[in-house]
Amino acid sequence: AGRVRFAQASAVDISDPVITLAQLTAPRLLCVVGGTGITPALQVAADGLARGAEVSLLYSSRSAADTLMLDEVLDLQQRGVRVLLTLTGKGGAPPSLSSLRRKHAHFDRPRQSPHVSGSGEARFAHLERRVDAEMLRGLPCGGGTLAIVSGPPSFCELVQALLLSAGFDARD
Repeated sequence: AGRVRFAQASAVDISDPVITLAQLTAPRLLCVVGGTGITPALQVAADGLARGAEVSLLYSSRSAADTLMLDEVLDLQQRGVRVLLTLTGKGGAPPSLSSLRRKHAHFDRPRQSPHVSGSGEARFAHLERRVDAEMLRGLPCGGGTLAIVSGPPSFCELVQALLLSAGFDARD
């Protein structure tokens, strides 16, 4: 986690985005994100809500300390985005939920389903494992759903394979 320094007059290549918001016209959006991949997903989710799409967000993070932009995610949840957080922990060990509660009071253990709606105080549902096929089965994946995947390359490759095995068309 250091800075990259470029020599004066260095050339830097910048690529175009892979997808633009104007292309997102599906009636349902499923955003599956890992780590810093939450940043573009927030914009996609907000745009989807603004045009009346049903939006679900599966957000994978290592630990409470690594979970980014929770206020923005909470805002989207309160506006109608279905949110599921999964914490992967380090070395397979689940993170301390008490540390999560100390950092973010809107987290609580799910009572029945891992998908918890806020009633009164908004809460995020959460799980304690890596993204897997079972998680995706619990989210809208039917026809007309556009899946957006954002995060580290290995995360994106895993999720893409899981989505394809769940029946998503790679062209979508």
